[in-house]
Amino acid sequence: RKEQVVKKVAAPTGPAAGPVAANGKKWGTHEVTEPQGRQVTHHEEGPRGPVDPGRQKEYDALCITAVLNATKNGDASATESILQRGGEEQSVVHSCKVIPEKLLQRCKEKFGPRKATSLWFRNGTQTSPGAFRAASALANILDRLCWVFNVSPRQVNMVYDHDTQGVAFNRGAVLFFNARYYEMHQAPGNPAASTDPQVLLFWYVTFCHELAHNKSHGHDREHEQMMELLVVHFMPRFQRLYAPAPEAARRAAGGPPPP
Repeated sequence: RKEQVVKKVAAPTGPAAGPVAANGKKWGTHEVTEPQGRQVTHHEEGPRGPVDPGRQKEYDALCITAVLNATKNGDASATESILQRGGEEQSVVHSCKVIPEKLLQRCKEKFGPRKATSLWFRNGTQTSPGAFRAASALANILDRLCWVFNVSPRQVNMVYDHDTQGVAFNRGAVLFFNARYYEMHQAPGNPAASTDPQVLLFWYVTFCHELAHNKSHGHDREHEQMMELLVVHFMPRFQRLYAPAPEAARRAAGGPPPP
């Protein structure tokens, strides 16, 4: 019997402290089979030396470049349908969410100011004027965020899925954002939702979350750290969305697109 659990094993102190664990392996995450037959993931934290700020900054910059390039090189335009396979989503809080299999069909119409962002419908979902209005509004939000992250709007996608627990997902570094979530939870009673700072902030954080999956598929410590790094790194550009300069100065400075 094998049971997947997670244990945090404290690092030793005193003479036993060092870069190698008692089992001969370096401190970190590794699999251990216990006598009861359970397969256990040990996360061992060894002593940490001083961090070189210069090397840390260089490493952070490399991570940011890597996750952005993964999405910039992603492309879903060559297919008319996508099978989003089902499975299980593991998280660091030891919960497991079953993800149903979904077949997505691409709409022929493109959305956004540059008519570049694709919309996908879950198979069996009826199109409607409301769905297209929601997609148009969300595409405008995504277009502005694409400026923040220096990503083309052709490299992000929208999905219209009645399962609004799924706000967004990352499929092979191609990002998908649920227009139905915007329609149900942000647009009602808010005619200016597409320019609402709180709504924009929500999708900014969601964008960072999905980009972080280019480094880690799960919701583990690596994903959490990458997401935090992206949120902090791009925040100055994101804040410029709220303080638009006069049009001539904005264009000269390569500023964000107007709302």
